Parts: sequence; structure tokens; C-alpha cells
Amino acid sequence: MAKLPFVPGGDKKFFDLLQEGAKNLTETVQKFEELMSSYDKLEERVKEIMDCEHRGDDIIHEIMRRLHRTFVTPLDRGDIARLAERIDDVVDHIEEAARNMLDYQISAPTPQAKEIAQILVQAGVELDKAISQLPNIRRHQKDILEQCVHIKSQEEKADKVVRSALIELFGDTMAFPEMMKWREVYDQLEEAADSCEGAAIVLEGIVLEHA
Repeated sequence: MAKLPFVPGGDKKFFDLLQEGAKNLTETVQKFEELMSSYDKLEERVKEIMDCEHRGDDIIHEIMRRLHRTFVTPLDRGDIARLAERIDDVVDHIEEAARNMLDYQISAPTPQAKEIAQILVQAGVELDKAISQLPNIRRHQKDILEQCVHIKSQEEKADKVVRSALIELFGDTMAFPEMMKWREVYDQLEEAADSCEGAAIVLEGIVLEHA
């Protein structure tokens, strides 16, 4: 039997919610990058990131609520859930890193933290682009796959920077409490990059399933 072309059906609100989540993710990483580059008004800047995290929670809760009460969805409901979760994970890890820097009274960001923030902005922008093209997935298959490759390359860059930062951290003369504070921040930033890659993997699966 010939395979029919994929035409998204069902509740299109899922596309809107995923795009809203992706834009919130992009705003979160951009605000974190601004925090790293300026590192002033810490309480105000971290509060803005926390507001993004709360907004992200509202978005994923609405997606899950709709999944439980919608019979026909425009994409596989498991893919929608996984994509929404990875988006939310990125925002959660960024918020945790920012809050740790405030709570732990870290005096200044490291060059590596600034670099990772810039990498996360690039990954967030590409993820936002890819998700915005899901409603026209057949037309944008190639573009989405290319954007996924770029997101994965950003994750690899972030991983290398984190590894280098940890080597420097444990080989430095930094006091142990400060070392542990930075270890926690780096862990959260690495998890954020991993979650970006996780979202890209879900997107690749969606595209390939409907190619």
C-alpha cells in the first residue's frame, strides 16, 4: 500500500503551545546570557528568569492537559509530550543555574559560563526555528533536520567547554566551597545543553516518521 503524505490533523493548538514554549526557552537563554555578560542587578535578572520558568510550567501543564482530553492530535501524542518535556527541561536547568548563582552569592561569572550561555542562545534560536516549522513539516523537512544538526553541534561545543571548565576548576587553587558552587552551576548548564539535544532528537524522529 502506498504511503499517504503526512497532513497534520487534530487540535492545531498543540503547535501554538509548542511554539510558545520554544519562544519562552529562547527568552530564558537570552536573559541568562545577559546575566552572564552584565552580571548586575542580580536579583532582578534572576527574577525575570524565574518568571520564564513559571511561564514554561504553565505551558507544559496546558499541553499535558490537552493531551489527556484530545482524541486526535496533529502529531503522535508521545512525541508532543516528549518535545514539550525537553523544552521545559532546558528552562528548568537554566533557572536553576541562575538561582544558584544568586543564592550562592557567586561574585562573577567565569569565561566558560559566558561561553556556554552564548552557545545555549544559538541552540535556543535554532530550536525555536525548527518548532515554528512543524505545522508545515512536509515543506520544511530538510530545514528542520539541518537545524537539528546545528543544535547537536552546539551541545557538543557546550560539552567541551564544560569539560574544560571542570578540569580547570579542580586543578585551580579555588577554595573548596567555591569549587562546589561552580560544579553545581556547570552541571545545570550541561543538562540544559543536553536537553536541547534531546529536543532535537525528538524533532528528527517526527520528521523521519513522516518523511
